[in-house]
Amino acid sequence: MSNFFNYMKKLLELLKKEKIFILLIITIIVLKIFVFNFILVKGDSMNPKFKNNDFMFLNKIIYNFQSIKRGDVIVLKYQNNDLIKRVIGLPKDKIKVENGKLYINNKEYKENYINSYTASIDFTEITLKDYEYFVMGDNRYNSYDSRNFGPITKRNIIGRVEFKIFPFDKR
Repeated sequence: MSNFFNYMKKLLELLKKEKIFILLIITIIVLKIFVFNFILVKGDSMNPKFKNNDFMFLNKIIYNFQSIKRGDVIVLKYQNNDLIKRVIGLPKDKIKVENGKLYINNKEYKENYINSYTASIDFTEITLKDYEYFVMGDNRYNSYDSRNFGPITKRNIIGRVEFKIFPFDKR
């Protein structure tokens, strides 16, 4: 009989430990679904800042607390694909590229995050609606972005890239 009680006591201790473990797993799953995610960069559209196979931390709730800013690097959903791009145009902005230079609201916008070899291909001015954003990859010659599929809305945005997890170089 005492063996039975010892067995039950050990079983209860194990269940207590497993409850903590199960609760931890559930918490991590909920956080990953609603708060953050890890993403792998696929392709070269964000060179030189982010490269193919860089592993990134994505903040999925940031835009519930603050507005989307020009220059934010985001992940967006477009036709069942997750794309990493930089926010260039905000609602009601006028965007154009002329002679390889970006103009926002008729003023040249200096892009210190791109190399000169990634200068933009010219396109005529577009005016964003009060709920639209214009996004482009930093590697303008190798990016599928708003120049191809048009402006996006906040609904398309999954979250903001906060930092690179891997590799650990200084890009």
